[in-house]
Amino acid sequence: MSDPAASDPGRRELSRRGLIGTEEGWSLAPVAGWLMIEGRRIADPQALLADLARRLDAAGARIDRLSFSVATLHPQLLAWNCRWGRGEGTAIFRGRHGAQNSDAYIGSPLQFVREQRRPFRRRIESLDQERDHAFLHEMQAAGMTDYAAVPLVFGSGTVNVFTLATRAPAGFGDEDLDRFAALAN
Repeated sequence: MSDPAASDPGRRELSRRGLIGTEEGWSLAPVAGWLMIEGRRIADPQALLADLARRLDAAGARIDRLSFSVATLHPQLLAWNCRWGRGEGTAIFRGRHGAQNSDAYIGSPLQFVREQRRPFRRRIESLDQERDHAFLHEMQAAGMTDYAAVPLVFGSGTVNVFTLATRAPAGFGDEDLDRFAALAN
C-alpha cells in the first residue's frame, strides 16, 4: 500500500508537527486553534487575513507581508489574491484569464508553487538581476529580507498559494518554514 503523502509534497502527515509545526521557538498552536475554531467562520477574506496577520504577530512570527492566491472557475477571472502588508492593511486583487501568460506570472514564485506543488523560499537581500524574478526585486525594494510561498492544496487537487515575507534581518529560520507549512494545512 502506497503512502498518499509521498506522492503529494504539499500534503503533510496528521500529527502534532503537521498541524502546528516544530516546538522550537514561537508557537503556532494559538493561531492554529483560532483558525480551526473561529477563523474558518470569517467569510470576508480581508478580515480573515488581517486577523491572521495580527495573531501571527502576537505569536512572534515576524511577518511583514501575507497573501493568499486562489484559482477560480469564473469565466473571466483566473484567480484572486488577498494581500496584507504591515502598515498597509489588506487589499483584494483579481487576475483575469491570460494573466498566466504575462511576465508578472511566468517564472514567478506563484507559478513555481502551482506547477511544482511544493514550497518556494528565497532570501532576498542579495538577488541576481538575471536569475531572480522581478517580483522578488520588488520585495527587496520594499525592504523584505526573506520570502516564502507555500502550496494550499484544496480537496479538488487545485493548488493555491499562501505567501509570507519579512523585513527581519535574519529572515526566516527552518523552524519558521516548518510552521508555515503546518499553517497551510
